[in-house]
Amino acid sequence: MGLAMARQLLAEGHTVLCISRTEQPALSLQAGAALLQWRHDLADTAALTPRLESWLGKQVGTAWASATLINNAGVIARIGPLSQSDASDIAGALRVGLEAPMLLTAAFLRATEGWPARRRVLSISSGLGRRPMASQAAYCAAKAGMDHFTRCLAL
Repeated sequence: MGLAMARQLLAEGHTVLCISRTEQPALSLQAGAALLQWRHDLADTAALTPRLESWLGKQVGTAWASATLINNAGVIARIGPLSQSDASDIAGALRVGLEAPMLLTAAFLRATEGWPARRRVLSISSGLGRRPMASQAAYCAAKAGMDHFTRCLAL
């Protein structure tokens, strides 16, 4: 889903910063936009947020008509009963699906606070954030938390 969104956003005059575990060489072949790809595992977002905030701080806010942060990450931990889940799988799913969007959003809002450009945060969720599914506790909880966080942010 992230790759498809990035392809749609790569248009003349846009700057697209993609953050994912792997780079997508095919994106570089699309002309028209300034493209940056940062390889980073969102399970370690604490190391990423200062980098994002610093990069945004170096941009000329008046040159941008709008700035949008899209939170799209999620991890489906090993499928099975919670009692058989590995602690690191649960922690990773919560870090990527909830902690990362919160930390990145905070960094984005701090760095762009004085910009005259329209600022938006778009959080991509899942129906599993609103409907439970057996053997998917960590993913469901992360998406439900992100949904609620997004509603709080909107206020």
